[in-house]
Amino acid sequence: MAPKSSSNLPRTRQTAKKSTGGLAKRKQLALAAEETVGNVGKRLRFDETGIAQTGLQYCSLCQDGGRLFPCHQCPRVVCDRCIEIPNGYDVAMSADDVKFTCVSCHWLHEQRTKSRAPYWGFTRDGQPLLPSFLKVVGSFELGTASLLQSPRTLYITLHLATLNVSTVSQLIELALREYFPHGGLDCLVLPFDVGADTALERWPAQVAQHLESLTPSYERTVVLVVNHTDADTGDFFLGTDENGIKQAAEVDQFAKYVLGPFANYLKGSTVYFVSCGSVVNKPESFQKLCVAVQSFDVCHALAFDAPHLQALTTAELLMRLTRGIVVHGYDFVKCLEENLQEVSELGRHSAVLHFHQGTVTRYTWAHKNIQPWGQRNPVQCPQCGVFQKWEGVCLSGRDYSFECNNELCGNEDVERYGFVVKRPECTILHNKRQTPWAWLKVVVV
Repeated sequence: MAPKSSSNLPRTRQTAKKSTGGLAKRKQLALAAEETVGNVGKRLRFDETGIAQTGLQYCSLCQDGGRLFPCHQCPRVVCDRCIEIPNGYDVAMSADDVKFTCVSCHWLHEQRTKSRAPYWGFTRDGQPLLPSFLKVVGSFELGTASLLQSPRTLYITLHLATLNVSTVSQLIELALREYFPHGGLDCLVLPFDVGADTALERWPAQVAQHLESLTPSYERTVVLVVNHTDADTGDFFLGTDENGIKQAAEVDQFAKYVLGPFANYLKGSTVYFVSCGSVVNKPESFQKLCVAVQSFDVCHALAFDAPHLQALTTAELLMRLTRGIVVHGYDFVKCLEENLQEVSELGRHSAVLHFHQGTVTRYTWAHKNIQPWGQRNPVQCPQCGVFQKWEGVCLSGRDYSFECNNELCGNEDVERYGFVVKRPECTILHNKRQTPWAWLKVVVV
């Protein structure tokens, strides 16, 4: 019998998956003896002057260095290029009893008190030091409430060994690196493959070896966890066993044995779980993730609900968010909600879940024709099969009504296909640019 011609076969193309999901055998974890990693000997890093690098190193106006004047009310500094200091006052303004108030503190005080006053900058005993107001020649290149700081920061990337996470991890690191020219930023990239019992037993010691190079504590800790999740159970992948079979563990066991050695650094940290959405879409794994975040005393955590999450779509948000909370000192929630307005591409792919102090908030992207009230419209009419460009009609200012635009859809016995999407109970984060889309905020837990 002659072989079939290749021209009769469907044309397909096989490429490596970029999503972070799949199936794996659930493995029950248990070590022969419980091992914990405590504080180990660590060293501070110093710059060439021998001074430990902490605090603000850049002007809050121009984001540059130079001769810096620290504000006595906040951690900000202002450089001598952004304020015009009169001749003859260099010595006087350096006296111990002279206080400097930065431009941001003066501005914010006026906003809070609804008052107006000249900006004097330097004062002694509450009285202006200069003969006239201090001229500001710089401008706010950032928000008026932002800082520009270089707090001692630890950035950990923990990922399944078979996943290539270099792009996402490096983008986040690059968002921070330029603000730490004299040190103060420690980065640790640690792959794991602990599906085999022997590998799992060696894991705590392996982690301890890496932690020895770190300092005892950090002002900011950011952890990126990139992993596969089992599509059916929401379990986190561990790696492969001795026979090369993929293994996964329930969320609480993964947290105990894989994240456990980092417990000292997870307290008060920010953690990004970049994995497919089954971990938050399956009730059991979602509940265990909530417990794990609280048990480690993580301050803020993010996760995503896309069934087949493309990790790269999260990079822009995570890069912006990390820089905002570490370098600029923004409030996490405000920074998250402002930066969501810049990442509609992520919104079309996944919702974002924020874990904080036992509360979980879901942010869902919404577009009146594509994803009304966060519910994605079908690509084609389920009744006639014609591709659709849905046009929503608003009902009573709340709900949206849709109807198939194919005139041949339906017949004498069946009406043309249509449906209504009702508005859920939610808060709308309005987009300042007046786009047809917005993010919805719902407290889940």
